Amino acid sequence: MKKTFMSKNGLLSGATLYFFASPTFLILLFIFGVVIGSQIFSSYIYLWILAAISVITIFALFLKKIKLGICLIILSFGLFYFAFFQWATIAPVQTGCQAAKISSNPKQSGGSLQFSAQFEKGGVAVINTNEAIDFGYGDKLKICVDKFATNSDNSYRHYLLSQYKTDTVVLNPKIEKTETGRGFLRALYNFAASVALKIRELNPGTEGILAKGLLLGGSQGFSDQFKQNLKLTGTTHLVAVSGYNVSILTITIFGFIRKYFSRRLAFILSSTMLVIFCLMTGATSSVLRASIMGAMFLISKAVGRRVSIFHFLVLAAFLMIILNPFVIWDLGFQLSFAATAGLVFLSTPLGNFLSSKTQIPAIKEGFLILSETVSAQIFALPILLGGFGMVSLISPITNLLILPLVPTSMGLIAASYFVSLISRYLGIFVAAISNILLEYFVFVINFFAKFKIAAASVNITSAWWSVLLYLLIVFLTAYFRRKIKIKIDERPGF
Repeated sequence: MKKTFMSKNGLLSGATLYFFASPTFLILLFIFGVVIGSQIFSSYIYLWILAAISVITIFALFLKKIKLGICLIILSFGLFYFAFFQWATIAPVQTGCQAAKISSNPKQSGGSLQFSAQFEKGGVAVINTNEAIDFGYGDKLKICVDKFATNSDNSYRHYLLSQYKTDTVVLNPKIEKTETGRGFLRALYNFAASVALKIRELNPGTEGILAKGLLLGGSQGFSDQFKQNLKLTGTTHLVAVSGYNVSILTITIFGFIRKYFSRRLAFILSSTMLVIFCLMTGATSSVLRASIMGAMFLISKAVGRRVSIFHFLVLAAFLMIILNPFVIWDLGFQLSFAATAGLVFLSTPLGNFLSSKTQIPAIKEGFLILSETVSAQIFALPILLGGFGMVSLISPITNLLILPLVPTSMGLIAASYFVSLISRYLGIFVAAISNILLEYFVFVINFFAKFKIAAASVNITSAWWSVLLYLLIVFLTAYFRRKIKIKIDERPGF
């Protein structure tokens, strides 16, 4: 019989009481404190909050409410960690000519190149340049800064902070490259660029860009119309290197090595490949989140213990926020965790409910894929509406038609690259096979994007609407899970 305890509000299960006393709950409190801190823009408000928390904590400890006092202290740690990080990280950049070093992998942004530069005299700035120079990570430069770009758009400022830990932007400064960067990261970025170039050569046209995106991420090169079609059909995640890609990589490599070698060797090699892949793809929010969860999955496999994905998810968020609390402003970070939360809490009961309606294996598998897509989109809905003002209505159909073939496509694309190193013509032959699937993906995306009901536009201007929508989603999910009577999903996906 399930163990329960009496409380003032009724019956509480032992599992519920255990959660509120667990490290996971304390980590969530810290994260909530960081979220509160990110919404405070005045030092006076910080002082008032500090005073209020201090008074309440003292009363709680005086009344021997030790757990309440600890919770308030951890909440305040999160709040002031954000403030401390902001104070310690953001430093002004001086004008004039000075030495600097590229501190991020340069990427195309519109018609210009964008990267962050660490200045010798202190401070970091985002450089947007039209200079026709082959810039790369670690390059040493001489940059002449005359003036800084003004950022009136708060959302763009948040984006810059989440990506580069600075909101200082310099447009088209005079740049002189003094030394080419070296080191492991530079070599890794160069290798990723050479792989992307080879894949584009083997798979020309839109299919080649899609092939590169499936393996390494990125939508550079797509036409504006195709980018819009990806949004309309809810398939942008295909070229975003999401947790789905990392799951395929980690589980496949670990399973293959474990089949022939020891668990320890499988863990070491799989973890190494995971780190390399994460760095190669630029360690974006979705990849970093999935990589951290993938590493924890490998650790659980190595020690032979099964752990709920929910704990992995919370710990991944905590580690990312410790490294850069500005990441909570990143829409990619928010969508990645929201979609994963949907998979953890909703996809299993929904999938079980749908698959119980049929005994045909193929339809059961289809229902499971459909439940994952719908669950991820439901939990991401408030963020999609608030950040983009649009949500795909046809996403479950397009993902149902595409996702089952993605692992095979990724395998063929990777195989075509490695085979081409031995024989160019054999590589072209394998790429031609993968191109059949890529053409099919492009056809599905373009075909369903033509439907007028492909997407709905609803612009949520207030964050409170998003909060209310999330409360409704959480309530309905909890009610549905209680009806289905299922525990938190513990599948090894991330």
